[in-house]
Amino acid sequence: MKLSGVVKTSGLALLACAAFVGCGDNSKECGPGTRDEDGSCVATCAQGTVLVGSECVPDGSVVCQQGTKFDPVTGTCVIDPAACADGTTLVNGACVPDDDLLAAAADHREMPEPNGPGDANIAGTFPAPALGASTTFYGCVKATVDEDADGNLDADFDAWIVQASAPMVLEVTTDGIHGLSAGFVAVNADAANASTLGNYQRYGVNLTNDTAKREIYLPAAGRYAILVTDGRSLVLGGAGAGDDRTCYFATVKHVPTPAPVTLTTPQTTATDDGHVKLYRYTAAVGDILDTTVTAVGPALDTAFVSFRGAALHRSSMTGANDAQPFDTIGGLNAGEEITLVVDAELNYGVSPQQFTIDSNTLHAQALSTSGGSITVTNANDAVSPLSFTELTYSYFDVTAAGVLQFQVTPSIATDMAIVRRDLFTAAGTLDVVATIDAFGGTGRAAFDKELVKFLAPGRYYFVTVSSAAGGTYTIASTIAAQPTTAVTYGTPLTGQTLTSGEGLHSVDLASPAWVQFGVDTTDWGANTIDAAVYDLASEGWLRTGTGAAAPGNVFPIVAATRAVPGLTFGRITLGETRDLLVRTRPVTPAALGAAPVYSISVGDMPDVVDLGTISSGTSMQNLPSLRDTSPLQRFIAKVPTGALQISDAIVATGNVRIRRFGRNETVLSTVDGGGLGVTENLFARQGAVPDDFVAWAVNNSTVDPSTATQTVTFVPPLPFVDICATGVVLPAPFDGTADDEFVAQTIPAGSFSYFGAAAPTDLVIAANGFLAFGTANPTCSFGCFSNGAIPATTQPNGFVAPYWDDLQDVRVCRKDEAGKVTFQWSGNLFNSTTTVQFQAVLNAAGQIDFIYGPGQQANGSSATVGAENLAGTVGVLLSRDTAGSVPPSSSSSFTP
Repeated sequence: MKLSGVVKTSGLALLACAAFVGCGDNSKECGPGTRDEDGSCVATCAQGTVLVGSECVPDGSVVCQQGTKFDPVTGTCVIDPAACADGTTLVNGACVPDDDLLAAAADHREMPEPNGPGDANIAGTFPAPALGASTTFYGCVKATVDEDADGNLDADFDAWIVQASAPMVLEVTTDGIHGLSAGFVAVNADAANASTLGNYQRYGVNLTNDTAKREIYLPAAGRYAILVTDGRSLVLGGAGAGDDRTCYFATVKHVPTPAPVTLTTPQTTATDDGHVKLYRYTAAVGDILDTTVTAVGPALDTAFVSFRGAALHRSSMTGANDAQPFDTIGGLNAGEEITLVVDAELNYGVSPQQFTIDSNTLHAQALSTSGGSITVTNANDAVSPLSFTELTYSYFDVTAAGVLQFQVTPSIATDMAIVRRDLFTAAGTLDVVATIDAFGGTGRAAFDKELVKFLAPGRYYFVTVSSAAGGTYTIASTIAAQPTTAVTYGTPLTGQTLTSGEGLHSVDLASPAWVQFGVDTTDWGANTIDAAVYDLASEGWLRTGTGAAAPGNVFPIVAATRAVPGLTFGRITLGETRDLLVRTRPVTPAALGAAPVYSISVGDMPDVVDLGTISSGTSMQNLPSLRDTSPLQRFIAKVPTGALQISDAIVATGNVRIRRFGRNETVLSTVDGGGLGVTENLFARQGAVPDDFVAWAVNNSTVDPSTATQTVTFVPPLPFVDICATGVVLPAPFDGTADDEFVAQTIPAGSFSYFGAAAPTDLVIAANGFLAFGTANPTCSFGCFSNGAIPATTQPNGFVAPYWDDLQDVRVCRKDEAGKVTFQWSGNLFNSTTTVQFQAVLNAAGQIDFIYGPGQQANGSSATVGAENLAGTVGVLLSRDTAGSVPPSSSSSFTP
């Protein structure tokens, strides 16, 4: 089996064979293991070893054959009286010759390459042996493929699958034959264990012998892969080893799991000698156990798995930059047991390697839920400015998933966060539920009647840190459940009362296209209703207003405010599957009347016509009796490709207007350029899934009712044809290095109509994705890198923007054809490898085409797309800062 990327990264390949140590001057004799060299004591390592820190470890250059063993003092191979003679292999206590008899002696023999049925690439499969029993397997490795094209053959890995019925300890021995220094790595091969054992790997290597032997702990029932290859390539990397004769004989024995010993805190010292070791900790109430296993020498990469009772908690491994494995287990109750199983990830030392288990036990206090206070010690030092800060933990229990209201008041300004039971993620960052005030800030004086949503019951921790030095401070707190009442879709819920100034309601959505939310109030006084809608599956602090998504901050997906008595607002839900949480509250609770109640409704938005999926043809709709006092006539359609051309023709006494909406009924563009009796046209391109819909509304701005006819036509996307090969590449820096520059261009006089008049013949091309009519460069800073609104009288004006964003490495091409001029931009977003590839086509009839190529990776999240008249007072806005609005291989067409 050929695998890539399995080689264990190690510092061994970068080691030098000698290093200097502080040994004194010429008058001082050198100690053991050093020699005098020009007045300094130099550490000496025998042949076949290299100095790492203060220890000589094998470098893989001396590999002892069968019947011999490595002597680290002389660096040579000496007779091993306990081993079989060269040319034989130990099998069940007998030395068997390395010939066909040896292969026949194995319980399992490697299947022919590429191994296994189909493309399974499995050398063989066997169940883990019973306790005290063993099984054997035989195979050969031969490096034949260079998949990574580095000029070296890749190592051949034979993958043997072992099925474990329960956690167990296996003793694995791989014995190389005919020059193979057999080694192995064991990894999880069971998808059911991926979440807890995704990083699990254990190496068996011996850089001084052709036999690797060690115990490995399988932490859970399931499938594991034992990958056999030459052990030197596992540690040293480089070319794979093996030929037609390099084989191995392996033995897997099920040995007893050792009894755990009591974990000594704050530190336990032990050695890795190839045997699995278990340690047990018994908790007190409120305990948090934080454990790190640290290797003392350089030849050891530590690893361990932790159990909370009988449940596997986490697999912890040596990380990047040799970060030592750690685990934090919180929410412990008195008598609860934690077991740590330590077996090295990798040990290539000559002798057993020392490690330490550092265990920090934190005793957290219970946070008051009923208005009481706790006193916490500020763990920071007393030096100003502070030389270090430490976190303080208190806990509270959530009895059921739902929403809690918090009133937390520290006696001094404090940074605050709520984290899950085990405090940290596997990556070492706080496992945040709610970020109240980011650590390192000025702190907050109170967390005042705020709501936090929890997805699961259990213990949580309130984490605080103060910028003050030393001393103590108090935290007063009240925590109360905030009830959530279900509202049935399409059926109003009446007579609702506020609980602690809030109303919360869950909504189970089926598949509506356009939803209307309504809140009606009674006896709310001179108040303003605040309503917000959240994703029901979200977790964290339920914020109001808008903000960037961040761990622990949940902002509404749609919100609205309005003075009493009532409030209605909408959201397009076509293509979405999430259920909702609706929150309502008075902005000024003190102004409520004596008996305030409210009703809430969630149902279909009225006056919506769902046209379904439009991917071809034309449809027509009659719109009778439109006037400005009538409800909007809304339409929605799915457009998986291309765009819609929407045309509304109204009788002479009416003035029709078309507005395109986004998800939250935000007006994306408005078409209302004409007067009485003028037909209005909207070109609407599809968005990216799930926003591949077009939603719009039509109304008549006159008082008298009038009838209109609407025509909706599918417009396929225009093809993108790269013009750089057949057109003109603009001169430097627009040949691939442009950033914020402009370049002057001209178009033939009278060749292009712009907002109803002949366009100027002079224009400038901006590297940042637009062109502007006129002879002067726009005066905005740094090439107008910051995309603006449409329309706006600020610079630039009179621009056509297929993708106005901060771009770099820009190349611009131009091609003139009969009846049109095409400009093409390609490059990257600033400080990014995200590419852009788009065109602006100026047609003689006045139509503008924006065409996006297959290389358009930027999705519109920071871009303005559209056009503006010369004065900056009228424009056509297709999108601004809208992710998914500019998909690749798409187009937009409009006539300004």
